[in-house]
Amino acid sequence: MDWTFSSTRKLERLLKSLEKRQRALVLSFHEQVSMILENPRNGSVLQGDLSGYFSWDWTFSGVSVRICYKVVEKDKHIYLVYFGTREYFYRDLKKYIR
Repeated sequence: MDWTFSSTRKLERLLKSLEKRQRALVLSFHEQVSMILENPRNGSVLQGDLSGYFSWDWTFSGVSVRICYKVVEKDKHIYLVYFGTREYFYRDLKKYIR
């Protein structure tokens, strides 16, 4: 059984708003999601308030970008939670998941 994924509504809205002006970034995001689906445990395990979540990092046009996601092993499902640049990523993520 292959991995499936879904996104939060906030993340879907963010991606939709970026499609028109940052199409290359959205395409890069989808490429990264494909890589996450191949092996979700390759991401960095988050700790503390964010335990249970993973972070996937890559560089796009010289900028460090991250995706936060949660893995449900028994359902083989990945929940994409948040995505943004490295600057203030964890601070913004904590606000986002509340």
